[in-house]
Amino acid sequence: MSNKIGISEIVLSALFFFIAIFTLCVVLLTYTVDNFSGLFVLVSATHGVYENFYFIIGFVGSISILLTTFKERSYQRMQKSFFYFCYIMLFIFVLNAFLGVRPYLIQTDSIDSVQLLLFSTPVEHIIDCFFFVFFVALPFVYYLQINENTLYKKFYTFPHNLIPSLNTMMVALFSFAIQPLDKEHWWEWWEISAVLIGLMMLGYLWYRQKILFSSYERFNFIVLIIGVAIFLISHSVFEGYASQYAAKKTIYLLAVWGWVLGVIDRHKIEYKKSLL
Repeated sequence: MSNKIGISEIVLSALFFFIAIFTLCVVLLTYTVDNFSGLFVLVSATHGVYENFYFIIGFVGSISILLTTFKERSYQRMQKSFFYFCYIMLFIFVLNAFLGVRPYLIQTDSIDSVQLLLFSTPVEHIIDCFFFVFFVALPFVYYLQINENTLYKKFYTFPHNLIPSLNTMMVALFSFAIQPLDKEHWWEWWEISAVLIGLMMLGYLWYRQKILFSSYERFNFIVLIIGVAIFLISHSVFEGYASQYAAKKTIYLLAVWGWVLGVIDRHKIEYKKSLL
């Protein structure tokens, strides 16, 4: 599938590999080396590495969507639904870019209320649930029922082009897997089960729908499996919701940007076909 979509999957896979390797190295150093026991909290703090990544992804995402809507005049004849989608996502990325740069504009004491809201346990669970349902579970149902004859015919038409790609699914599941095992409530254990179920979903798709898995998807799936294994072993690193969610929100935003790039690519391909 990636060889049909092109640059969006290449960009997403490259950025995912970079952030995944960085995250795994930080987690392993924090877990295994006493001198680096506070490294994960350090890179997740305000003005830390993840906050910088968060702002960069939000800013670049905003610019990429803005350029898409004004790049060619011929796009003005596209479906209105495409522009509504672009404007909504532009607002989301501008908002996230603002939240990313806000700590640099306002003193830390002034944003404590915002941090408490974003890093609170209920909000984190809601966001995790949203990404698992819409970026992992629903795409799995779609890809499971599709066949080779209808894959490319449906995948590039609205609303099918809104389905997240397999690479986007893996990025979202990677972020979802960043969580501690010391749950405060028994019902929170569904998150651990969901991670394992997500891996089984992707494995089953690999078995049933091999046409979906190019070299990008296979490599990212291997990185995902390694990442989940390391997260489960090093789960004590993620104690404290604020520190872990700084990393999670950054990778979630990367998944959303990759999804948006894929939607734009598929819409362009379908539009150009309609002109032939």
